[in-house]
Amino acid sequence: MADRNQSTTRSTSLKRLAHWRPWQYLAGSTLLIVVVGVGLWLINSKGTASPPATVSADTEKPAAAQVVEIVTVTSQRVESQTTYPGTIRANKTANLAFRVGGPLVAVDIAPGSEVKKGDVLMRIDPRDYENAVAAASATLESAKAKLAAMQKGARQEDVRSLEARLAAANARRQFAQAEYERNERLLKSNAVAMAEYDASKAELSAAEADLRAATEELQKGKVGSREEDVDAMQADIRALETQLKVARDQLADSSLRAPFDGMVTVQAVENYEQVAPGQTVLGMHNINLLEVDVSLPEREILHRQLDEAFDAIVRLVSLPNRTFVADFKEINTDADPTTRTYRVTFVMPKPEGINVFPGMVADITLVSATDASDSTALPLVPVPAVQSNAAGDHYVWVVQQGAAHKHPVKLGPLTDDNQYVVREGLTAGEQVVTSGAAFLHEGMKVVDRASVTSTQSTSPATN
Repeated sequence: MADRNQSTTRSTSLKRLAHWRPWQYLAGSTLLIVVVGVGLWLINSKGTASPPATVSADTEKPAAAQVVEIVTVTSQRVESQTTYPGTIRANKTANLAFRVGGPLVAVDIAPGSEVKKGDVLMRIDPRDYENAVAAASATLESAKAKLAAMQKGARQEDVRSLEARLAAANARRQFAQAEYERNERLLKSNAVAMAEYDASKAELSAAEADLRAATEELQKGKVGSREEDVDAMQADIRALETQLKVARDQLADSSLRAPFDGMVTVQAVENYEQVAPGQTVLGMHNINLLEVDVSLPEREILHRQLDEAFDAIVRLVSLPNRTFVADFKEINTDADPTTRTYRVTFVMPKPEGINVFPGMVADITLVSATDASDSTALPLVPVPAVQSNAAGDHYVWVVQQGAAHKHPVKLGPLTDDNQYVVREGLTAGEQVVTSGAAFLHEGMKVVDRASVTSTQSTSPATN
């Protein structure tokens, strides 16, 4: 029955709508818009006309404070220290050159290569030097054979030949002696020409010389050469041995070897180029140990015991949060004519895990010699509390009345417990942010994480 009534009502409504005119639709829409607009105006007028009562904590809450970790700045008595700029350089540096010349036939390295002492780096064509070694060796062997013959004497058949030659020389001398004596007698009676007499005299002299030579040769053949001849030949052999050694050294020098463990830095020539003796072809250095040069003013030199070693703290400009200990090595006691400073060199091992190369800039901190016996109480802050901007200036966030404020600071050395000594910008007793500083801005409200944790732990549990 209810469904029949609803159907009748719907049918009646549809019939009424069917008899509506367009102007009736327009009038109805306009009336609806006016009613809605009046309602909205009344609501707005009511909200602005009535002044608000006191704002409660529930209707307007303050911004939540940033949770951070806060520590109180302490102080410690530290020795007066001074920082100077320094430069890193290699412990060993060398420009390498061949001692001999020739065309390159092998280049076995490139800049950046690490090499060991004795490694072959380059080679030039060795053929000329191999031939020189062979020639010197042959000459030496020939001289040694002659010396052996001089020391042993002649063979038996050679001795017999020398004896026959001595007999002939003796017979010639006897004949010449007889001719000379005969012509000498005849000359007294003018029975012989003067020219013939002179000829017989000259023949006698030549025969005597030949006899002496034959006698010496036979003696050598029987007992060997004279001692002075043997000494002369031995001296010649020593000279030939030296020539052979020079030739072998030149052959060895056709290969360029690393003089120490290190790294190749520069390659000045290419393979197949002609190189001259002494021409620089490679550069290398050893950076397992690094040297740090720093120029100190005279006030730092006056009171130092230069025969006693002293250490320095090295901090790379590009890596300010790490420090390294360097040992004193030497001091140049000639002052720079322009700056009137003295160059002091420290040495330190190459740091692990980072690439430190010659030419890098570092800050060198050392106990000042002007008042090394004095000490001053200076503020200390943990390393995480220190921030830096793009210009490299350091600052910390100081908490005052619950808000964070940026304070520029000047840092000193790093202590053994990983805290910075603060030389300017902070005093002991102030509170600084150590964690969460990256999210802060000037005047931002902060709350200590420790206090938040303590409040939560003491609050009653709620169901």
